Amino acid sequence: MPAKSSFSSMFAYPLQLWILLLLSIRVPEPVFSRLITRYIDNEYGDLATGEGPEYIGTGWIHGGNCTDCTRDGMLQPDPKQVFSGTWHDNTRYRGAGPSLGIQFNFTGISLSIYCILPNSPPPLVSQYALSFILDGELVEHFTHSPDFTSNFLYNHTVFSTGNLSNTSHTMEVRLDSETMDSVILFDYLTFNRFDDGFAVPKATTSNLPPTDSPSDNGGISKKAMATIIVLACLLGALGGGGALMVLIRRYRTIRHGGMKDSTSVLPFDSILPSERSSKGQRHRFTQSSHPPNARVEAEAESSWAAPPSTAPPPTAPPPYHS
Repeated sequence: MPAKSSFSSMFAYPLQLWILLLLSIRVPEPVFSRLITRYIDNEYGDLATGEGPEYIGTGWIHGGNCTDCTRDGMLQPDPKQVFSGTWHDNTRYRGAGPSLGIQFNFTGISLSIYCILPNSPPPLVSQYALSFILDGELVEHFTHSPDFTSNFLYNHTVFSTGNLSNTSHTMEVRLDSETMDSVILFDYLTFNRFDDGFAVPKATTSNLPPTDSPSDNGGISKKAMATIIVLACLLGALGGGGALMVLIRRYRTIRHGGMKDSTSVLPFDSILPSERSSKGQRHRFTQSSHPPNARVEAEAESSWAAPPSTAPPPTAPPPYHS
């Protein structure tokens, strides 16, 4: 007797055992990530976490909320046109010693830095000469000289980058030029990140919808919808496995000659000529028009055993005389 193959033997276990095995598998809940934009203000830091930038060097002025920033002759932007009404500014003269800078950490895939540019200033240093170091590598320079078209340029992008990994990064803005004097009026920066549970300011928490709020799919939440999909997949797998088991058992039984098919269907040609309609189509058997199945099978068997002869039919025998 040939040995059972490993493929067929794996279906020899009861169907209930397979069901218990599938139900014991822990299906992880789907994780939904979203792309969000975060802000880091020059004064208040990250509006979600409160973590602020680090200012390197001395002489930094807190513009918009201090007495030093309103002295005669200093650069004075309009606080109403500045993000959160504040800024940080500083001036570095060439060859004046260590560089000045702003350093901050963020986790995201893109970054943009915004400053205020003095475009028609009093007789003060108003040129920009900045260097940008991302994760310890110099990536870009920015320079600007006043063109006297307006007093100030607000929300001006001095640096922007993308295609970053969604991991932690360190950014540093430096005033380190050795060829020209430089100034900076830092306002804020933004970065984008993928997050599935970011912190929000307490003031806006009450305006957020509940975490597991029903969606527009007929009042079904995302978690319930995911559960329905998983159950449908499991039921489909069970149904397909059961059908495959039945087919394998049937194949093995037929292969070893141990099955008698009591429901075999007769070929079209095995039906007697008298049991066909005038159009040659097969009649459906009914209890009123046909004898029991034994007679039909016997007639069908005889039709296969003895094909019709081409000889003319025999004539009637002569009458008997005593």
